[in-house]
Amino acid sequence: AGIAQPEQEPLLRLDPEAVARAQAAFADRPRPWIALGLGSSEPYKQWGGDRYAALTAALSQEGWGSFFLLGGPDEKPFLPAIRAALGDNPDRLPDRLVETFDMKMGEILAFLGALDLYVGNDTSFLNLAAASGVPAIGLFGATPPLTHSKSIHALLPPDGAPDKAGGMARITVEAVLEAVAAHKERTHG
Repeated sequence: AGIAQPEQEPLLRLDPEAVARAQAAFADRPRPWIALGLGSSEPYKQWGGDRYAALTAALSQEGWGSFFLLGGPDEKPFLPAIRAALGDNPDRLPDRLVETFDMKMGEILAFLGALDLYVGNDTSFLNLAAASGVPAIGLFGATPPLTHSKSIHALLPPDGAPDKAGGMARITVEAVLEAVAAHKERTHG
């Protein structure tokens, strides 16, 4: 259509003062910070609370410090399983969890750019994280992968074919852990 595209990569310009305030508010949370994008606009895009709980336990054992649970009220039922996955160990207190279920989008955007990694469903938070410059592993079990951002690493079912009936269930916790390990290798050598 001849319309100039000033940006090749979607970019969300976050207010630096709001980001600094958010970083200060969560400064006591251990790093690295990982966002788990629990939300989904459709049930077929949902990876599920049990898988996220297992992923949280494994990532905690691998040294991830704090978990920012991005989702809405529909994802609140995931919280008990995720808390339990961190265990009773005093080194794994629930303060390693930041729950956003009742936060307004503006509050979430304030700390989004400070996260070290995003892992989650194909949802708005995936796109917002990537546009904020956060490396993002998107779970595309039910939908074709997004290709508009270099920050989004698409994780598909093993056969590479997303489908609404069971594609999300075919993405294993182990596959997500491998994608996180590959991210760490790319960024930390």
